[in-house]
Amino acid sequence: MKKLFFLFGFVLLFPAAALATTESVSDNVQNIIYIECGDYTGSGVVIFDNVVLTNAHVVQDDYGETEEICYGGYVESAYETPEISFYLLPTIVKNDDYFDYAFTEAVDENGDPYIFPSAAIWGNADSMILGEDITVLGYPDSDLTGSTITSTNGSISGFSGSIWIKSDAIVEHGNSGGGAFDAYGNYIGIPTSVSTGELNSYTWIENVNAVFEDAYGADSFVRDYTTLYEQGNQVCFSGTCYYFAVDEVAYPEYYTLPGDEGGTASVVDVTPIAPTAGQYVAGKYDASLVARLLGRILLQVEENGEAWYVNPADSLRYYMADGSVAYTLMRYFSLGITDADLAKIPTTETTAEMSELQSICSSNAFANQQKGKILLQVEQHGEAWYVDPDKCYRIYMKDGDVAYEIMRFLSLGITNTDLEKMPTGTF
Repeated sequence: MKKLFFLFGFVLLFPAAALATTESVSDNVQNIIYIECGDYTGSGVVIFDNVVLTNAHVVQDDYGETEEICYGGYVESAYETPEISFYLLPTIVKNDDYFDYAFTEAVDENGDPYIFPSAAIWGNADSMILGEDITVLGYPDSDLTGSTITSTNGSISGFSGSIWIKSDAIVEHGNSGGGAFDAYGNYIGIPTSVSTGELNSYTWIENVNAVFEDAYGADSFVRDYTTLYEQGNQVCFSGTCYYFAVDEVAYPEYYTLPGDEGGTASVVDVTPIAPTAGQYVAGKYDASLVARLLGRILLQVEENGEAWYVNPADSLRYYMADGSVAYTLMRYFSLGITDADLAKIPTTETTAEMSELQSICSSNAFANQQKGKILLQVEQHGEAWYVDPDKCYRIYMKDGDVAYEIMRFLSLGITNTDLEKMPTGTF
């Protein structure tokens, strides 16, 4: 679960032509939008003709309600002060324990699309690696920094799953929703929050690939998790796959490698291949192994004991980083059940008691049908229950810590080799 300390209806088709190289960070100045929404200000990034991507908390009030209309402006030169010149209408907004983004549509005073002169060029955040340089652009709180755009530099300091990138680039209130760019000016993420330790502060940047995948679905935006945060990573969007070279410059079919000192740069042909995340591919995933492990919690014994849940609904494995993630994930994947049906499944109070019980899977057909599932007691207060795949008894998960301990206690050890034979889902 992300930890935030300081928070700063239409379908889009992004053309392949948007994947090119921004010559310098300064070219992105006019792609950064100043936003006023309710009592707050923030920043955004132009990603298409009249579409601006920002944080959800920029367009929401203190109660989490989305404002119907926000206001925006931009500048062509960094020394200018933005003037409000168009409206922003939030369209796709998501703010939960994992995501914080909002797609907004820019319109003029007549309600017609407000077309921007340029848009940021999307880069592949999944191919960023530790230590790479980045730049953050946005409009910090004018009381702190003045009313002009501000640029700060830093590097990639770490990652948190497939959604969050950590950086030492400094940001302030108002930078929320702005743009994080790689060394070539390609757009890779949304600066969203800051965490402060005893010695250092870190900026959390929302991976723009994760945002696109969540907003438009894995069928439209396919990420290759087997090479996540490696320089050779590639992604597919709306049926077209792109390879990103070691210099982070994106081209559809090829990339250029610099030559040796005094030598000539060479062009290397690359055949786009669709990433296989979340898809069964002959020779890569083992469907029979997946079928045997549906509903189970797997413990990665050759690593650091990472826990995974194999969701019976889609046959994908999901990483449970901690108790909060496990509990949220379990409730998300849960199935509603009536009290009458729930009563058909015997219950046990503790995992220790569960270990002493004999399996009833062969004698209780209904319980056997529910094994490995998370059940939500819809006629009460939404209590969550997990049905053990071996014993077919249910056990109550009252909160995140309890859920995590239950899942780990009832887990099954698995090797890295076997785990890699199972496709990964994102949550």
